[in-house]
Amino acid sequence: MPGTGEAELPEPEEQPVVYAVRVSARAERDAFEALAYLEESAGPEVASEWYRGFVQARSSLSRYPGRFAVQVAESRLMGFEVRRLLYRRPGSRNSAAGYHLYYLVREESDDGPVVLVFHVRHASRRPLTAAEAPALRADL
Repeated sequence: MPGTGEAELPEPEEQPVVYAVRVSARAERDAFEALAYLEESAGPEVASEWYRGFVQARSSLSRYPGRFAVQVAESRLMGFEVRRLLYRRPGSRNSAAGYHLYYLVREESDDGPVVLVFHVRHASRRPLTAAEAPALRADL
């Protein structure tokens, strides 16, 4: 305290918000389809490595999920703010080996702040379409 001879305590640093990360049934299916494809095309070791990295990338959304830009076109199609994380297979530098994790952020829910991953899509596929949006929304 000033003037009392006592040392001032520093202000505690604000802790970042930790979001629960949830995965829709659709996104789970998408990820397992990618895993099966990689097992067949590149072998079980590569597939296993990919999946471990995928889970880590997905889990990283628990901190600062807003670090990835809002996807304007997808947000219009879905009717809510959509963000996208690009996950690349370890050791790969091109987008052909990447997968997009589409997600939404809910600041308030019964469980507190939540990130919901609702779709996983190979990066070389065409963008989401209006025809796909209803099925993706139905799984939320």
